[in-house]
This record gives sequence, C-alpha cells and structure tokens, in this order.
Amino acid sequence: MQLPDKLSNEFSNSKFAFEHINIIAPIISSHFDIYLKLLEKDSAENIDFSQIGTPNEIKLKKVSHYYGLISTVIEDLERVLIFLRFKDRNILLSIFPGLSEEKEYYKYHFENYMIRVNTISDLVGKLGNILYNTGLGDKCNGYNFKEKIKPTNLKSAKLVENLLKITFEIKQKRHKKIHKGETDISNLSGVVFWNDILKISNKKASESLEELTDESLNNKIDELEMEIIDIIKAVNQFLDNSVNELIKLAN
Repeated sequence: MQLPDKLSNEFSNSKFAFEHINIIAPIISSHFDIYLKLLEKDSAENIDFSQIGTPNEIKLKKVSHYYGLISTVIEDLERVLIFLRFKDRNILLSIFPGLSEEKEYYKYHFENYMIRVNTISDLVGKLGNILYNTGLGDKCNGYNFKEKIKPTNLKSAKLVENLLKITFEIKQKRHKKIHKGETDISNLSGVVFWNDILKISNKKASESLEELTDESLNNKIDELEMEIIDIIKAVNQFLDNSVNELIKLAN
C-alpha cells in the first residue's frame, strides 16, 4: 500500500513530466510578462492569455492545460483514498448525521472514484489530439483519438488502447449509475457492515465482527489503489512514448 500523496509523485515521475516543465516554464514566464504589459494598455477582459504566443506555443499551453487537468484528477483520486481510509468507522454517523448507514459513506466515495477515473482517458485523448495534430476538435476522446492515430502511430495507439481496457469496466459502472440511477458497486461486494445490520435490533457489532468488516474493507481499498496505480502507469507509458511529439512542438 502506498501513501496517497505517492500517487501524484508516481504521475510526475516520468520523462514527459520532466520535458514538459522544462519546455513550458519559460514560455509561461515570457507570456506572463507580455500579458502584464498588455494589461497596462487594455483591460484584462479583452486579453486572452491562452492565445498569446506563436501557434506552436499556444498548442504547448493547451497540452499543459490538459496535462494539468489529468494531474488534478489524480489528486482528487488521492483524496478519495484519504476518505476511504478513515480510521474510525464507529464515529462516521455522528460526524455525518445525514447518513443512515456506514455503507453509504463508502458507497459514495467508491462512486466518486469511478466517475473521476473515467475522465482520464478522455483527457489523454484531448492532450494527444494536440500533440499529434489529429484535428479531432472538442469532441476528441480516448477512443476516437486511438483510432485516428492507429495508421501512423501504432505503438501510441496500442498504449491508449491499454489505458481504455483498464478503465472500461469502471466506465460501464459509471454509465449504469448515471443512466439508470443505480450501481452495484462491485468494489464493496463481500464487505459486510455489521453495525448497519445489527442496528435494526439496537445492537452493536462485536470487536471480532468489526475486525472482519475492517479487513474486508481495507482489502477492497487496496485493490482500488492498485487500479489507480495501473492507470497512472498506463498514462505515463503513452506520454513518455509521445515525448518526441512534445519536443517537435517546442522546436
């Protein structure tokens, strides 16, 4: 089990991350100076910072924008793990009196995980769309980007396909949640929340039953964390394979 903040470190520990910061930092610094000078002549609402620079510099800033969004999703997933690893389940209902059962707390955060993780493949597609100049526009996602580059960049296409395979099951659960208003939350299958069950008879679970719940729950959270790590590795494999495309934009 990794500490949650190690997930961000895992994402930023890549060739692409290193090249990205080396390329984008001086561009942002230079454009900010230009932006400040323009502000002296005009109001801020008439100046679009994203459109300052050469065509390639503008593209690089878009790449950086999507890279930052992927990083933000991973930080959100770290927070999900922090909430899921809350140590004392016995005080959950007193902290969140609106909840009727302990399971509701965990169900919510597992659902949050599924919804957030699904956005990563779409963001990778949008970032790749700019890097590879595929011209797919705003409707670009992981699937149509993969198909677009397959004839000319088979390795990159296969790396995106690997990411899509990893997230496919999670995406199916998300569609069930959003379109049918339900989800089985298979991540929680096999976890028995004894306090919820015994509450009907005004009894509290014994220490041994509580330990069973904790053990099952921790195993499920560990599995979820490994899924996130696999997704981060898949994203980095694609990005690292695309470093040359990033460098081309900078030259």
